[in-house]
Amino acid sequence: MMEATVNQYHAAVEQIIKKKAVVGTVTHLLKLFQPYYASTAGHERLRAVDATLRVLTVYFEHATDFALGRASEFGPMSSLLARLVPRIADSLCAVRHAALRTVYWTFRLAHVYKGLARDSVDGTLFDPTAFINEYLGDEGKLEGMLSRKAVKVMADVSNL
Repeated sequence: MMEATVNQYHAAVEQIIKKKAVVGTVTHLLKLFQPYYASTAGHERLRAVDATLRVLTVYFEHATDFALGRASEFGPMSSLLARLVPRIADSLCAVRHAALRTVYWTFRLAHVYKGLARDSVDGTLFDPTAFINEYLGDEGKLEGMLSRKAVKVMADVSNL
Protein backbone atom coordinates (compact mmCIF):
# COMPACT_ATOMS: atom_id res chain seq x y z
CA MET A 1 0.00 0.00 0.00
CA MET A 2 2.74 2.45 0.96
CA GLU A 3 4.79 1.65 -2.14
CA ALA A 4 1.77 2.34 -4.36
CA THR A 5 1.31 5.71 -2.65
CA VAL A 6 4.97 6.61 -3.19
CA ASN A 7 4.70 5.59 -6.85
CA GLN A 8 1.64 7.81 -7.30
CA TYR A 9 3.50 10.66 -5.61
CA HIS A 10 6.44 10.25 -7.99
CA ALA A 11 4.04 10.17 -10.95
CA ALA A 12 2.41 13.40 -9.76
CA VAL A 13 5.79 15.12 -9.35
CA GLU A 14 6.76 13.92 -12.81
CA GLN A 15 3.60 15.42 -14.32
CA ILE A 16 4.21 18.74 -12.55
CA ILE A 17 7.67 18.92 -14.12
CA LYS A 18 6.44 17.88 -17.57
CA LYS A 19 3.66 20.47 -17.49
CA LYS A 20 6.03 23.35 -16.75
CA ALA A 21 9.60 22.17 -17.31
CA VAL A 22 11.50 25.28 -16.23
CA VAL A 23 14.11 25.79 -13.54
CA GLY A 24 11.64 27.77 -11.39
CA THR A 25 9.40 24.72 -11.03
CA VAL A 26 12.40 22.54 -10.23
CA THR A 27 13.66 25.01 -7.62
CA HIS A 28 10.25 25.22 -5.98
CA LEU A 29 9.94 21.43 -5.73
CA LEU A 30 13.49 21.05 -4.42
CA LYS A 31 12.76 23.56 -1.65
CA LEU A 32 9.94 21.27 -0.51
CA PHE A 33 12.35 18.34 -0.14
CA GLN A 34 15.23 20.20 1.55
CA PRO A 35 14.09 19.81 5.17
CA TYR A 36 14.06 16.03 4.76
CA TYR A 37 17.59 15.52 3.39
CA ALA A 38 18.99 15.56 6.93
CA SER A 39 16.01 13.97 8.69
CA THR A 40 16.71 11.52 11.50
CA ALA A 41 14.20 9.14 9.90
CA GLY A 42 15.90 7.10 7.18
CA HIS A 43 12.75 6.64 5.12
CA GLU A 44 12.25 10.42 4.97
CA ARG A 45 15.81 10.96 3.75
CA LEU A 46 15.42 8.25 1.15
CA ARG A 47 12.10 9.56 -0.16
CA ALA A 48 13.40 13.13 -0.34
CA VAL A 49 16.54 12.12 -2.23
CA ASP A 50 14.57 9.78 -4.52
CA ALA A 51 12.07 12.54 -5.29
CA THR A 52 14.93 14.94 -6.02
CA LEU A 53 16.47 12.41 -8.37
CA ARG A 54 13.13 12.01 -10.14
CA VAL A 55 12.75 15.79 -10.50
CA LEU A 56 16.22 16.18 -12.01
CA THR A 57 15.94 13.31 -14.47
CA VAL A 58 12.49 14.33 -15.71
CA TYR A 59 13.59 17.96 -15.97
CA PHE A 60 16.68 16.90 -17.95
CA GLU A 61 14.48 15.15 -20.51
CA HIS A 62 11.71 17.78 -20.76
CA ALA A 63 13.32 21.14 -19.96
CA THR A 64 12.30 24.07 -22.09
CA ASP A 65 14.52 26.77 -20.61
CA PHE A 66 18.00 25.76 -21.72
CA ALA A 67 19.17 25.64 -25.30
CA LEU A 68 22.05 24.43 -27.39
CA GLY A 69 24.63 27.18 -27.83
CA ARG A 70 23.22 29.41 -25.08
CA ALA A 71 25.23 29.25 -21.87
CA SER A 72 23.68 29.96 -18.50
CA GLU A 73 23.90 28.64 -14.96
CA PHE A 74 21.91 25.87 -13.30
CA GLY A 75 20.75 27.81 -10.24
CA PRO A 76 19.98 24.97 -7.81
CA MET A 77 23.38 23.32 -8.31
CA SER A 78 25.21 24.78 -5.31
CA SER A 79 22.32 24.09 -2.95
CA LEU A 80 21.95 20.52 -4.17
CA LEU A 81 25.66 19.80 -3.86
CA ALA A 82 25.84 21.33 -0.38
CA ARG A 83 22.96 19.20 0.87
CA LEU A 84 23.47 15.95 -1.01
CA VAL A 85 27.22 15.36 -1.11
CA PRO A 86 27.19 14.67 2.67
CA ARG A 87 24.37 12.15 2.05
CA ILE A 88 26.87 10.11 0.02
CA ALA A 89 28.21 8.99 3.40
CA ASP A 90 24.73 8.30 4.84
CA SER A 91 24.11 5.40 7.19
CA LEU A 92 21.55 3.92 4.77
CA CYS A 93 22.94 2.31 1.65
CA ALA A 94 19.91 3.26 -0.48
CA VAL A 95 20.27 6.93 0.51
CA ARG A 96 23.98 6.86 -0.39
CA HIS A 97 23.26 5.44 -3.83
CA ALA A 98 20.34 7.80 -4.54
CA ALA A 99 22.36 10.81 -3.34
CA LEU A 100 25.25 9.90 -5.62
CA ARG A 101 22.94 9.52 -8.60
CA THR A 102 21.32 12.86 -7.74
CA VAL A 103 24.72 14.55 -7.62
CA TYR A 104 25.54 12.95 -10.97
CA TRP A 105 22.36 14.36 -12.55
CA THR A 106 23.07 17.76 -10.99
CA PHE A 107 26.41 17.78 -12.80
CA ARG A 108 24.74 16.59 -16.03
CA LEU A 109 22.30 19.50 -15.84
CA ALA A 110 25.11 21.95 -15.15
CA HIS A 111 26.84 20.57 -18.26
CA VAL A 112 23.86 21.14 -20.57
CA TYR A 113 23.32 24.57 -19.03
CA LYS A 114 26.70 25.50 -20.51
CA GLY A 115 24.95 25.37 -23.88
CA LEU A 116 25.97 21.83 -24.80
CA ALA A 117 23.80 19.04 -26.20
CA ARG A 118 21.83 16.78 -23.86
CA ASP A 119 23.39 13.67 -25.34
CA SER A 120 26.95 14.94 -24.81
CA VAL A 121 28.51 13.72 -21.59
CA ASP A 122 31.18 15.66 -19.74
CA GLY A 123 34.38 13.61 -19.99
CA THR A 124 35.43 14.61 -16.48
CA LEU A 125 32.18 13.35 -14.96
CA PHE A 126 32.26 10.19 -12.88
CA ASP A 127 30.32 7.01 -13.67
CA PRO A 128 27.80 6.54 -10.82
CA THR A 129 27.80 2.74 -11.01
CA ALA A 130 31.59 2.51 -10.88
CA PHE A 131 31.71 5.08 -8.05
CA ILE A 132 29.17 3.07 -6.04
CA ASN A 133 31.12 -0.14 -6.54
CA GLU A 134 34.46 1.46 -5.67
CA TYR A 135 33.58 3.80 -2.79
CA LEU A 136 30.10 3.24 -1.38
CA GLY A 137 29.49 -0.47 -1.00
CA ASP A 138 26.15 -2.25 -1.07
CA GLU A 139 25.21 -2.86 2.54
CA GLY A 140 25.14 -1.38 6.00
CA LYS A 141 26.98 1.61 7.35
CA LEU A 142 29.91 3.03 5.50
CA GLU A 143 33.23 2.89 7.35
CA GLY A 144 34.59 6.27 8.39
CA MET A 145 37.67 6.14 6.18
CA LEU A 146 35.67 5.05 3.14
CA SER A 147 33.12 7.81 3.64
CA ARG A 148 35.87 10.44 3.92
CA LYS A 149 37.48 9.08 0.78
CA ALA A 150 34.16 9.18 -1.12
CA VAL A 151 33.46 12.77 -0.08
CA LYS A 152 37.04 13.80 -0.97
CA VAL A 153 36.70 12.24 -4.42
CA MET A 154 33.39 14.08 -4.87
CA ALA A 155 35.03 17.36 -3.79
CA ASP A 156 37.76 16.80 -6.36
CA VAL A 157 35.12 16.22 -9.06
CA SER A 158 33.25 19.41 -8.16
CA ASN A 159 36.48 21.46 -8.30
CA LEU A 160 37.14 20.54 -11.94
